Amino acid sequence: MSSSAVFSGRAQSASSIVAAAVEGSHVLTIDGYSRTKGLGNGKFIKSVTFDVGGHRWFIAYYPDGYDSESSGWISFFLKSDSSYSTKVKARFGFSLLDHVGETVPSYKVGSVIYAFGSKNRSWGYDKFIKTKGLEESTYLKDDRFRVRCDVTVLKDEMEIRAENSSPFVTVPPSDVNTHLGHLLSSGVEANVTFQVGEETFAAHRLLLGARSSVFMAELFGPMKEKHTSHIKIDDMEPRVFKAMLHYIYTDSLPEMEKDGIFVMSQHLLVAADRYGLDRLKLICEDKLCNYVSTGTAATTLALAEQHGCKGLKEACFKFLRSPGNLKTIMDSDGFKHLTASCPSLLSELLANLDKEGEPAPRFYAARNTKVRGSHWYGLRSELEESEHLGDDCLNIKCEVSVLKFKSITKQQRVTGPPSDLHQDLGRLLLSGKGGDVVFEVGGERFTAHTNILAARSSVFGAELFGPMKEKTAAHIQIQDMESNVFRALLHFMYTDSLPAMEEAEEIVMAQHLLVAADRYDLKRLKLMCEDKLCDHIDMSTVATTLVLAEQHACLLLKDYCIQFLVSPGNLKPIMETDEYRHLKSSCPSLLQDLLDKFATCRI
Repeated sequence: MSSSAVFSGRAQSASSIVAAAVEGSHVLTIDGYSRTKGLGNGKFIKSVTFDVGGHRWFIAYYPDGYDSESSGWISFFLKSDSSYSTKVKARFGFSLLDHVGETVPSYKVGSVIYAFGSKNRSWGYDKFIKTKGLEESTYLKDDRFRVRCDVTVLKDEMEIRAENSSPFVTVPPSDVNTHLGHLLSSGVEANVTFQVGEETFAAHRLLLGARSSVFMAELFGPMKEKHTSHIKIDDMEPRVFKAMLHYIYTDSLPEMEKDGIFVMSQHLLVAADRYGLDRLKLICEDKLCNYVSTGTAATTLALAEQHGCKGLKEACFKFLRSPGNLKTIMDSDGFKHLTASCPSLLSELLANLDKEGEPAPRFYAARNTKVRGSHWYGLRSELEESEHLGDDCLNIKCEVSVLKFKSITKQQRVTGPPSDLHQDLGRLLLSGKGGDVVFEVGGERFTAHTNILAARSSVFGAELFGPMKEKTAAHIQIQDMESNVFRALLHFMYTDSLPAMEEAEEIVMAQHLLVAADRYDLKRLKLMCEDKLCDHIDMSTVATTLVLAEQHACLLLKDYCIQFLVSPGNLKPIMETDEYRHLKSSCPSLLQDLLDKFATCRI
């Protein structure tokens, strides 16, 4: 009598149906809204064309509504500008933007997927916003408002694919700014304080010097503050200095109330110019460009002139060239301040007002008159009864404004460069300026900065500032690490990225760096190394990588290796290798893990 054992279990796996898509958006500014009214129901003005997903699009703006049913409404449609034979599926939506570029939730509309082709080349919203509603809102400012069209182009069915969706390693985004932000807020090992108004701020010399050439000269050069641990600043508000410190450490601005952004941006621009923080200055310029209005244009123009802000200055000139805006502000205190503080700007302003292609800033419409072609009509009885008819004679002045609706590709007035915090710290590492600790590793010496090491690694924090033996040591020797690995480790700690390396050395470096990252509690670096090692799993590396993952608690990398081993045909040839024999002797518990995995995957 024969017997058989039946092993039962539930097979587990995961996959995804991936529908490829490309997203994009286009912001359309209606500048001179009142002059677009009266175009006629069903008639539109087109934007410039823009590209999303390899297809050309434009926005159709209907100031008097798309059809008779939408009279009294403003309509927006998305139109395909590609060839008539091209078919494309897309999802899109329109959003009204406020004066700082944020979406107005009550005027945001989205859509289902639409097919654009030869039969239907446009889709949109005939009742986007009521004309009266826009004109009575705060979103129409200085005869101008903005909408954004978000477009998602779906790839064709042939590009919809199935793929394994089991995420093994997810590398989090850069966190160096978070670590330095904690260093600022904690004040740990701060070595300079600033008295600003009634408040005192603790900071770290080397970080200030790394981020600002002015601070570098003041704190490390021959200037008087070099040996001063307490510096007084009289001509700046505490909240402005606090925001500037936040930017220096985190490369971002702190959260601000909407109604305080304009004033804070003005003050921060002055501070950024003073301390040579070029990127912060451009960020402030960009924010101020969104606030140019009849109430702010004159003072903003004076600020731009005084601090060499070309982009902001051009934004002010462009605003003043719009009909009626200059006349409105000329009686303001801001304009009087402008003429007194920057008299040279007047001639430059006049030259800008006379630029080719810009209409003269005047418009006139008489009461009870209508325009029909080139004929003007008026009531004879009203004229004869008026004081304007004298001695059987009258004078008529005809002023004509020819409106040309044109689509203008928006040129970015101020282009803020990407974050440069990593580059500044990288240059600090290379220069060694302000370095206060030296490491000797494999016959090489590396100068570093204790504050940055402690901010990035809790282990270094304990070694350098805790009760451990290295607290007072300016020279530390590391025996069990190669010099090129320590160099890459330092590069990551300062720049949050790995140095460039040859593909052939990536796997070995990733193995060594994973060990170093685990030793110094650099979680993001450890995940980056796990991710790289996952990319190099094959028959020759899986056994040693699995041992490494087990020894350093890399659960995601371990799972990836085991999944590779239980795939049909992989385990048997690997079991004959020296690497597998090493695995059995050094980590025998892994055999049980492998067996458990086989039990869940095989029936």
